[in-house]
Amino acid sequence: HLGDETCTIDLDKAVTPADLDAAEDRTNRVIWENRAVVIGYFTKEEVARLPLRKPPQVEGKIRVVRAGDFDCSACCGTHPKSTGEVGVVLVLGLEKGKGGARVSFVCGHRAVAHARKSHAILRSAGARVSSARLELEAAIERIQGEAGEARKALRGAEKRLAALDAVELAAGAVAKGKARVVVKVLDGRELEYIRTVATEIVAKPGMVALLGGAGCLVLGRSQDLGFDLRPIG
Repeated sequence: HLGDETCTIDLDKAVTPADLDAAEDRTNRVIWENRAVVIGYFTKEEVARLPLRKPPQVEGKIRVVRAGDFDCSACCGTHPKSTGEVGVVLVLGLEKGKGGARVSFVCGHRAVAHARKSHAILRSAGARVSSARLELEAAIERIQGEAGEARKALRGAEKRLAALDAVELAAGAVAKGKARVVVKVLDGRELEYIRTVATEIVAKPGMVALLGGAGCLVLGRSQDLGFDLRPIG
């Protein structure tokens, strides 16, 4: 598929990143060798003697395109006069499918534009984390590790805060028959935090918690209370 921004080719077998690197290197060597691209018209009998990649399924005169001795294909599309006119090919990615793969790539001025944009992104990202381009991957791993530790510490702090909120809310519970009920909207709190508070409250006997937050509602009761809260929900 020849797209406005990128091109793709579908393969009928799985390939590896190493395969892509090898194919990209080989392709660019052929391009830089500036091999002549020759177009000719042949009969079906003549085509049978040519080293075509894929036999054509057409009748009459068959248009064959050759790129030196590297490739020979039946094709009616537009072609350069030599491989050098392609400039360069840059493989962008690989999508694996059932029994095959789709490879995306760009060539010519698009490859240069893509490389320039990628370099600008890497340079900007490096500046943000005070890292040289070749050290950027290690810097990202360090930042991810620090972020993970910070999230872990935050979860611990939120758990302790939820326990304190639960104690305070339980102290202000209102007696309703055999139960003591806590009804509270915890502004700005997400579902996980509210669940933690409710769990802390109903861990004590005789408690019912009806807590709301950012687009959520949590209902809970102590195990010693026998009634069902599901109709309320």
